[in-house]
Amino acid sequence: MLKNASGKISRVFKLAVLIFLSAQILVGCAWGFLNCSSLQVFPDTVELVKLSGTLKLTGETGILYPALLIVIRTLTVNGPIKFYWVMYLIQIILALASWFVFARNVLRFDSKYKDAFFALAVVTGPFAMQVHLAVLEYSFVSSFVCLLVSFQIRFVREWKDEDRKPGLEKALRDISVTSLFWLAAALTRKEFIVIGCIPVIALLITIIKRMIKSEGKKLVSIISPVILILAFTGIICMTDSLFRSGERLSLADSVKRDLYYRVAWSENFRDRYHWPEFLTSFVDEGTMTHFMNDAGLIRGEFTEFATGKLGSEETTAKFYEWAKISFAGNKKQIVKETVSDIAGYVFAPAKTEYILRGSEFPGFAAGNYDVMKQQCPKLTKFYLRGFSVGYMAMIVMCLVGILIEKIAVKRGSLTNFIPLLLIIVLTSIRYAFLGCNVYDHRKVVFTTCMWIAILTVYAFRNTDNNLS
Repeated sequence: MLKNASGKISRVFKLAVLIFLSAQILVGCAWGFLNCSSLQVFPDTVELVKLSGTLKLTGETGILYPALLIVIRTLTVNGPIKFYWVMYLIQIILALASWFVFARNVLRFDSKYKDAFFALAVVTGPFAMQVHLAVLEYSFVSSFVCLLVSFQIRFVREWKDEDRKPGLEKALRDISVTSLFWLAAALTRKEFIVIGCIPVIALLITIIKRMIKSEGKKLVSIISPVILILAFTGIICMTDSLFRSGERLSLADSVKRDLYYRVAWSENFRDRYHWPEFLTSFVDEGTMTHFMNDAGLIRGEFTEFATGKLGSEETTAKFYEWAKISFAGNKKQIVKETVSDIAGYVFAPAKTEYILRGSEFPGFAAGNYDVMKQQCPKLTKFYLRGFSVGYMAMIVMCLVGILIEKIAVKRGSLTNFIPLLLIIVLTSIRYAFLGCNVYDHRKVVFTTCMWIAILTVYAFRNTDNNLS
């Protein structure tokens, strides 16, 4: 009797998830139709258009998006078709194709209709649609990372299959495919030069282990994939450096500056009655007042200001020193804010709704929402905020349903997903250290989509299925 009751509860939960996702698809399509003819004017959209004119990169933006943008703008100049219409179309098609591939390679549903439903559910999520219908590189990078992990997980499974006898030719092909999407992601957003190599390295380790096991220690079988990855590494670094203007910081210097960005605004700039002496002796009151009005200015304008006065090397040293002073004075609050931002990037719907309710400094979340709702404010409120609350309810329902069903996962199957989890965690940490109170949910579209993936897997899979 208890088993029958749990089965009925599980069926109700799965039906509720499917209804929720179906409603999101319908509302998302309606929102997209009403907004596809207009340009969402984000501040970084303006910067991207400027970059496409010079192709001299600044910040975290890679060369791929500005380069494509300049081609599309050239082809559509003075014509009836707007350049952003073409960008929207490319982004939507790429996103649908990427997540359909993810469903086929990773989730492995038993029907192409389920794969298509999943792709629609992911693409029409409010956080995803906001960037798919915008001139921003976040749509591209989410699709490229999706393809990267899709093929990495598929290839790892194939190499672990004892019935297959893959050789060097397949090894080079598989490494080439995953490295190609690593290249695309890295040349879209600079941080994926490092983060994006995780799936490639995971695949390489699997290949080498299998090669040694099946063919013995053949040097060519081990070295060839390594050389190929090193070649892609060189291409990525050289291409990024070729178009990047200004002085390039070492990894150590970047980390030191990031430590200060994490604490600078909330600890040093926000309260004029507690401005530290090491800053007031260095910056005049008018400039300090300017920076205290916007946390986002610290990473850009304040760094330029400090570099202009002190030079790059001294600026890095001072930032690191100030970061240590700030942390020593307020450890608990800084750790709390940092953990909150990392968790927020992992589950953006909850963090964004929390911010929009006025419970936390808005960062970029409020500005993003204001731009998104310009065409249809009431629908946007229901779409973004309503479904954010819905995601939270559905995830709780999904977890309860899994506990009721006691779904078993085969031993070792979860190891396939370690690179995927590392990408989510490291991306969240990276963005959390861009600065305090500059939370921006657009940066983690891929992570947000993974929650929809969990919901869809729960709704479609039977209790005897697994992720192996």
